[in-house]
Amino acid sequence: MKLKKGNIRELLGASQEEMAVLLKISRAQWSMFESGKRDLPFEAKKQFAEMLTYVQSAKEKAAKKKPESAQPNERTARKLKLSLLTNLNRQRIVSKKISDLQKKISGAEAALHLERYCENSKNEQPQFVAVEINKILKRAKEDVQIGESFEMIELQIKLNVLQYEEKLLKAELEKLNTKN
Repeated sequence: MKLKKGNIRELLGASQEEMAVLLKISRAQWSMFESGKRDLPFEAKKQFAEMLTYVQSAKEKAAKKKPESAQPNERTARKLKLSLLTNLNRQRIVSKKISDLQKKISGAEAALHLERYCENSKNEQPQFVAVEINKILKRAKEDVQIGESFEMIELQIKLNVLQYEEKLLKAELEKLNTKN
């Protein structure tokens, strides 16, 4: 009897080692049986047939007893709710990052206006003030560029994806609730 590894694993959900232990044979014997090179000892073959019969019968009974879609799965509902909470927390974190980045950009824009004020001021600026203004200007330009950069776009995309995922999770929870 030549069997494929996947077939045995699908039928009984056991590895080669596990099958060998259950049938009280060596793993090598099971491997040879699986590849069709050798037959099982009589007792092992008999027990294997009983296992297959039992598992098949149990699957049929379970299928008749309760269709999968008949009742909402409480475990699935709990996992969906946990996923939804995790999603909402991630949305909060990403929103905070966006807000912080927007504040940084707003501050940078104000610094640019301050720099323009200092340039247009009729008062002569001492050298140390001019150096500070240049530092402020350099930082402000970098911060404004950040606002136009990939970082802000990436955060917006993450937030949009999380909001879409939230809708999907809520829809799945709703499906489970309507099956009740």
